[in-house]
Formats: sequence, structure tokens, C-alpha cells
Amino acid sequence: MNFIIPYYTDERLKYTQKYLENAGHHEVFDRNKADFAVFSPACDKEKFKGYENMTVFYGVGDFDKKYNKYFDYNKREDFKYINALLTSEGAVALYKENSDKAILGSDILITGFGKIGKTLCKILKTMGGKVTVCARSDINKAEAQIIADSVIDFSKLDCKKYDIIFNTAPAIYFTKKEIDTFKDDMKYIELASFPGGIDKHYAKAKNVNLIDGAKLPSRYSKISAGYLIGETIDKMIKEGMI
Repeated sequence: MNFIIPYYTDERLKYTQKYLENAGHHEVFDRNKADFAVFSPACDKEKFKGYENMTVFYGVGDFDKKYNKYFDYNKREDFKYINALLTSEGAVALYKENSDKAILGSDILITGFGKIGKTLCKILKTMGGKVTVCARSDINKAEAQIIADSVIDFSKLDCKKYDIIFNTAPAIYFTKKEIDTFKDDMKYIELASFPGGIDKHYAKAKNVNLIDGAKLPSRYSKISAGYLIGETIDKMIKEGMI
């Protein structure tokens, strides 16, 4: 099949293109000759103009149901699991770039226990971190008890002992009350989507070490992340989505 990648501003797509070519598909540069189009997970929706009547693979959230040929690879469980591993690996790399302290022996808080929280917890435990998980649902709390050192509820969030906080929950739980208890050298790494998990204005006023963890797969694993997109799209095609 012929495919077009309209925008290469996301470096992952260079490797998506390589994967799709190796899988037997052929890149074209005229959308009228393409069987499908590929967009990156972080693409601005304005860039989809002109592709409304094509088969499109994307990863940036829901579209109107009238676009019945638009397929979101970012919603697939297999994609989300591997992407969570790449994100977690990048989160550790990001911390190491911004700290002279080891994970080993550090008191670490992970807020949220979805796919990223779970994979990150396993990695940090393997590296010798003392990990507390803060979760909402009883199921996540029960699962966290198997691998974390301790589990707390958001209603009992107490931050004064932590050396590192990895936030994966897209809701602001870290307000003035919590921020005022942070250690001076504590590192807060934001992994959640907008609005994040912290009052950024107050955090900056208090000189919190606030580290932006957006788009980690493309920052630290662009080859693997690009291949993952290509592999997932190829699976979707073989499953009959075209």
C-alpha cells in the first residue's frame, strides 16, 4: 500500500517511514496516490485539513465521528503499554540529567498508577528506590501494594519526606499546602498531560525544581518510538482497517 507522511517535524516519523517501507508499504508524496496518511502523536489538528476523506492513522485524541476513516493508534493497549515503557525509561533519564543523586536509596513518590505509573514503579524499585504510590481506585491500590514499598490515597498526600516526585495524574493535587512541605532539593517531574498535577505559578514562586517530562519517547527513544508507531499501523492494516 502507498502512504504519505505530510509532516516530518516530529523526528519519530523518520523511523515510522523506515518501518513501513520495510513492511512492504511505499511512501508517496502526492496524497491523491496514497492509500493512507500518517500523523504523529503530537500533531496539531489543524494540519489534518485536506485529509478528511482519506484513511488516516493518528494519535492526538478524538475527532468528529463523521471522520470514520480516522484510526487512533494511541488508543490501542499494545501501543500504550510499550509507549509507557519508553516514557518511564525517559523519565529516569530526565531525572539523572537534572540531579547528582542516585535513585538508589531515594524516597520517591509516584502519583497516579496507570500504565506509566506501573512501569515506572517497577523500574525504580529495580534501581533500589524506596517507592510510595499515591492512587485513587481500590484496584490500583491493591496492585501497587504488590510492588511498591507503600501505598497512600490522595486525601493523605504528605510530601515532606520525598526526594523525587513523578506525577502521572492529570489533575492538580499539589497546591500551596503540599508545595510548602517540599524539601529544598526535591525534584518534581511532570509526566501528566495538561493541566499537569501541580500549581505551576506557586511552584515557580517557591523555586521548586519543576522538570517538564513532555514527549519523552520522542526525546530519548525516537528510533524505538518511531518504529512502534510504524509497527502498530502495520498491525492495524493487517487487521483490516483499510
